[in-house]
Order: sequence, then structure tokens, then C-alpha cells
Amino acid sequence: MKKRLLLAAVTLLICIGVYHLNDRASFKKVHVLPYDVQVNVDTDLRLQQIYRNNYSFVVFHSPGIVEHELEVEGDMVKMLLSVSDQGINNEVQQYSYKLKTSKEHEKIAVFLDGQLIPFDNVVVGK
Repeated sequence: MKKRLLLAAVTLLICIGVYHLNDRASFKKVHVLPYDVQVNVDTDLRLQQIYRNNYSFVVFHSPGIVEHELEVEGDMVKMLLSVSDQGINNEVQQYSYKLKTSKEHEKIAVFLDGQLIPFDNVVVGK
């Protein structure tokens, strides 16, 4: 009886942990965008956000190498981008990221090398 109760408690704790992990913000690099997202990307714009279902894609164009981080402060999600000067032949590269936020995250901000930058374009899809 004690073993079953302990197993049930452990299972419940794991389920609660998975629920909270899925409810958090995430920001990861994507090497290939889905076709319906890529057709909305304007290569002449530096920073774009394309919403799709319950997440969005952030597309950033830069001639340097881009590193990324995510910080969450209350209802604000901060995407921190830093660019090095070590680009290949100074050609502009597309860096794509998948951003998932929760309902409590009402604000999204992008910082490039510590400076707040606005989105050049925001597209809302299906």
C-alpha cells in the first residue's frame, strides 16, 4: 500500500513538473523555417516576428554571427541577441528562432547588443 501511494505521489509530481515546463517561455534556434512561415519573411527587413498557432518565429538578418539568450521578467520576455563581427564575407545571414510564450507573457522585447530594437514587421498567421 505504501509503495502504491509513493508511486502515485511521484507520478503526480512528475506530471506537475512537465506541465510547468510546457507552460514556460522558450526560445530556440531553428535551421529551417516551415514553408508557410518562410514565404512571409522579407529579406530586406532586419527583425520580423511571424505568429503561428500558439508560438511565433523571430527572424533576424545580420552580416555577423548571432548568439541568443532568453530572459523572463514577470510578464516580459526579453530576447537578447549579440552580434560578432566574424561574419562570412560580410554576407547577410538569416537567423531564425522559435519563440513560445505563455498567457502571462504580455510583452516581448528584443535587445541587440544591449539596445532595445523594434520589430520591422509582425505577421499574424493561422
